[in-house]
Amino acid sequence: MTALLFVFLSATLISQSFMDAMSVVIILYMLTMRFTKQTLFSPLLSSKSGLKELAFFGLWLAVIVIGLRASPHILKNLSEWKWILNLTFMFWFLNHYLTKRGTPSMTLSFWQPLYWVLIACFMYGAISLGLGIDLFKQTPLTHGQRFAGPFDDPMNFAHIYGMYAAFLVPFVLEAVSEWKHGNQKTKSQKLVLIAFTVTAISVALTLTRGAWAGLSAAIVVMLFIYRKRLGLAIAGAGIVTALLLYVGSATFKNRVDQALNPSQSYDSERYNLWRTNLEIFKDYPAFGIGHGDYMAYLPTYFAKLGIPADHFQSHAHNQYLQFLSNTGITGFLFYMIFISGLLLFTFKQYRKHRDPIFLGSIGAQVAFHVGSLTECNFERAKVRLVFLFFCALALSVAAQLRGDKKAA
Repeated sequence: MTALLFVFLSATLISQSFMDAMSVVIILYMLTMRFTKQTLFSPLLSSKSGLKELAFFGLWLAVIVIGLRASPHILKNLSEWKWILNLTFMFWFLNHYLTKRGTPSMTLSFWQPLYWVLIACFMYGAISLGLGIDLFKQTPLTHGQRFAGPFDDPMNFAHIYGMYAAFLVPFVLEAVSEWKHGNQKTKSQKLVLIAFTVTAISVALTLTRGAWAGLSAAIVVMLFIYRKRLGLAIAGAGIVTALLLYVGSATFKNRVDQALNPSQSYDSERYNLWRTNLEIFKDYPAFGIGHGDYMAYLPTYFAKLGIPADHFQSHAHNQYLQFLSNTGITGFLFYMIFISGLLLFTFKQYRKHRDPIFLGSIGAQVAFHVGSLTECNFERAKVRLVFLFFCALALSVAAQLRGDKKAA
């Protein structure tokens, strides 16, 4: 099972198709375990019953169905909600795995294979960027001078690797703490520091501002939770660094200026999509226009707002606006309860157990949610799958700790 876990994690870092395939393998593996009577399903949060979780997701789906009542694509759009299966089966797999291991502990040394894959992906991406070609396909890069590692899309890459970089922060803190106490440096400690550094550099080189903001916010939040003074110090250092980069780096300055003056750059497209989705929400405030049906409405609203008909058509490029326009205030509240509930649960578990897994999961979740201000991360299945993994990891470790407490 350890091999399967790390093959799955490697898939999320290497290939979007490989990632999809491995998520199916996880589901098939757990179904096999269930029907050979080697495991039983455990509810996500409740040790007694899964009815609360089932009712919550059932009501959320009902809201989606109401919004899609007149849609010609109802089955296609509902198929996007298979992510609930991904979350459920990843939790089930991790819970079963930790039960087999007999310990909820997943220490700094446990994650060594992940460090090696992150380092290898950075090297692959650096060579590809330097040569200007996709090493695997042997074709020119389609995304210019933006780092994308093994991915074709620097945006997906940035948000996924941003979550991984955030997840590594508690283990970096653990390694530094060991060194400060005079303990001998180990291979795992050196590897995690290298892996975090190259992964953070990878995110920076993608030139994806939402991922920059997400990772920065995650680091500050985690360090503030870990030690308030350290969090404040890093926040201050981050602001100074950003100002220095703005003055000294033409590329960084250009990306910031584009964000501050969207009408003067291609960011005007994103700004117009925000305006459009707000207008849709005003007209359909209760249940929205239906999840995934926005493309049919964009031309009408572009005309209403005086936006050219040939304007770029896409999702809202803001996950919160996407839920407001597609599912109305009702669906938006379900989403906010879901993500804030998971974040609060993880925070409480960290306060209770001080396990770095929980702090790393908090960081990954914060990176995802802040990144969602400029991108529809939850609509991007690949980015969403990684987010759900870090949520499932926190839930499964918490379940094991509850079990240990009862056994004691």
